[in-house]
Amino acid sequence: MARDGSAVNAIEVRDLVKRYRGGTADAVGGVSFDVPYGEFFCLLGPNGAGKTTVVSILTTTLIPSGGQARIAGHDLATRQSLVRRNIGIVFQQPSLDLNLTAEENIRLHAVLYGRYPWRPLYRMMPAAYRRQVSDLAAVLGLTGVLHRRTRILSGGMRRRLEIARALTHRPRVLFLDEPTVGLDPDSRRAVWSYLEQVRRQDGTTIFLTTHYLQEAESAGAVCVLAGGRVVERGRPADLKARHTRPELVLDARDRDALRRELLRLGLPVRSGPASDVPPSDGPASDGAVSGDPVSGGPATPGTSADGAGAPDGGAVGDGAALRVPLDGRSAQDIVRSLESELTRLHIAQPTLEDAYLRLIGHAARTGADR
Repeated sequence: MARDGSAVNAIEVRDLVKRYRGGTADAVGGVSFDVPYGEFFCLLGPNGAGKTTVVSILTTTLIPSGGQARIAGHDLATRQSLVRRNIGIVFQQPSLDLNLTAEENIRLHAVLYGRYPWRPLYRMMPAAYRRQVSDLAAVLGLTGVLHRRTRILSGGMRRRLEIARALTHRPRVLFLDEPTVGLDPDSRRAVWSYLEQVRRQDGTTIFLTTHYLQEAESAGAVCVLAGGRVVERGRPADLKARHTRPELVLDARDRDALRRELLRLGLPVRSGPASDVPPSDGPASDGAVSGDPVSGGPATPGTSADGAGAPDGGAVGDGAALRVPLDGRSAQDIVRSLESELTRLHIAQPTLEDAYLRLIGHAARTGADR
């Protein structure tokens, strides 16, 4: 629901095309999607898939070769000034004035967007502006550097400053192109906590591109690009359900013997990492958590369900394990059929990264990623 009460999509894209002169293929070839107002939407894809091109078109910094798009109800081709008033942008590449202080960068942005009148000094700015800047700085860890030259700030500080600046005029749609690059995990969590707060309280639509798949787990919708085309879209849970399945992760003192047992049972086996729990450096996710224990298996006494404290010897302790997809057969049935002395045993729930890698691999094999 839009802020004015009208039921509209914040972003509507139809058959968007970008073709560069002399290019052998379209950088973006017929991309279409909708983003409801107030949603957290994530655009994913490998390098060269067209993500930044799409964002550049939607933020009016690049002219499309074809197709249509509307942002906050305004046509991208004919109402660019209104589109710009309704969007905030954190570009992939830094765009701060290094000769200004952090606060001066924010102030200049706020004045250019007509949010506040210009005053030459911070203390002369309206109280509402100073209060907003103070709140932004506190949440994003910028309080101590507001009046320092941007040139001397660390890369992480500059990134947080760009996010603060983009939110100053309360945009209806916030575009984030790799926004947390260069941030440490604690800063990344703080940024996402604040962005989620902004989305929920103000109804701001968040449009994200990222290579941190954990950040996309809690998105309302995901669109995957490959070769400038949409190869899949939907909720993260739906993508995982369509393209992945849980796996039984297990290991034994004699991993080769365990592999032979599993193959004799007619089960597909692959080697993979023993642990699947991702770092919690993105927004909170309501997806399934990896590492569900399996009860009833012949685990070695004195070891945990995930192999912690496993005895020395064999292949145990190298960070790898065997993985068996759970497709039509329960984990308990598989474990009961084994004679090997297991040192690791749990069920790994699929992640969005698993689904993404399968999608990109399939796109490459079928020629979508040209």
